[in-house]
Amino acid sequence: MNKSITFIGLDDSRDSIEVALAESGRQGEVRRYGSIRNAPTELGKLVRRLGPAKDLHFVYEAGPGGYAIYRELRALGANCIVAAPTKTPRRVGEQIKNDRRDATTLARLHRAGELTPVWVPDTETEAMRDLTRGREDAKYAQFGFRGGDDGTRQTSRGTDPAIDSRMVPGSCGQRPDGASRRFGLPPIRWTV
Repeated sequence: MNKSITFIGLDDSRDSIEVALAESGRQGEVRRYGSIRNAPTELGKLVRRLGPAKDLHFVYEAGPGGYAIYRELRALGANCIVAAPTKTPRRVGEQIKNDRRDATTLARLHRAGELTPVWVPDTETEAMRDLTRGREDAKYAQFGFRGGDDGTRQTSRGTDPAIDSRMVPGSCGQRPDGASRRFGLPPIRWTV
């Protein structure tokens, strides 16, 4: 009995999913399958059309869409990994991205075993991450900074000579470690 495994690359966006297929084996064909709506019912139809779910190996890149596609495919009985986009091999000079090319590349690389999967959190952990990110976004909107979890407001990221703790009144711009004298630089005079 010759078992045929199909590797399926998905490039998802908000409204649609681009699908590409790679036949198993070195000489297997890699081709574009088409585009489907980004909906759970459409994923179910795709799995039924392509064959037994246990022989289907799906892959897509992690992104802002979350892990709903992963969970849906696993519930249908198909194998699925979520690839780390930063670890996906890219050809030199290939800077223009398009959905068709990305889906085909993912299918080919998944067949070759060259993709690095990411850990997929369970629904509770993902909800906690979303809550934490939402809280940080709200803090950013309120205070205008991204930073410490202690709730302190960071007003300045640069050094302001008027509030720099290294500047002492009457020091005429001399650094406490004497760097100005060592390099023969004239002292900096701050005028207010």
